[in-house]
Amino acid sequence: MSASSGLRVGRVRPNLGLGGASLKEVRSGMSILMNSDVDGFFSSAVDEAVAARKVQVSAGVRSYLAGLLADFACKGSEQETLRRPVTLLLQEALEAPAQERFEKLKSLGDGSLYVVGIFQEHLEAQGVDAGYVSSVGATAYRSASSMLQRADRSEDLFGELAAKFHLIVQALREVADAFFAGSAVGPEGLLRVYARWEKTGSVRLGRELIARGVVPVRGGVGIH
Repeated sequence: MSASSGLRVGRVRPNLGLGGASLKEVRSGMSILMNSDVDGFFSSAVDEAVAARKVQVSAGVRSYLAGLLADFACKGSEQETLRRPVTLLLQEALEAPAQERFEKLKSLGDGSLYVVGIFQEHLEAQGVDAGYVSSVGATAYRSASSMLQRADRSEDLFGELAAKFHLIVQALREVADAFFAGSAVGPEGLLRVYARWEKTGSVRLGRELIARGVVPVRGGVGIH
């Protein structure tokens, strides 16, 4: 995708093919897995994901990610996140008045991180380069960081989000796999998990298949 290409996540239709997680499926997975302690649920999900993907991030970033996931999950606003081209959104944020610039940059970073991490299949289905969206999100966070004055640079939360954006996306992919597995009910759900595992090679989904009595075989003829 070129820098002038538009990303319109709001127009993404649920992908109900075996290899993709639709918005409905992921939200269903959230509903099944969450209890009344939403913050605690996402905090645990993030901790497990960063450990599984061996992503080294600060406690501050872990807390921020848990809050970000809870916020998007409760508001159900993923389709509103990036309706307009991300390049244009970044340009507008950088050129916004100082009192608005930080929030615009932060929102663009948050939206890019969430959509690429949780709904990457939707981007791919629309021919959108997730790597490019990640780069825009990292730039937004980096620019937000530059606006903050800190005596201690070690507490640069947005700088860390920018520097480790691609690694954090992988951790969110782990969270997405957990949601996907949580929404997989019955034989059809099991087939979806298997097809997604074949496509992504997710260790998390591989363990889920084994737990359900299925031996995942790459390039095989089906479920064994």
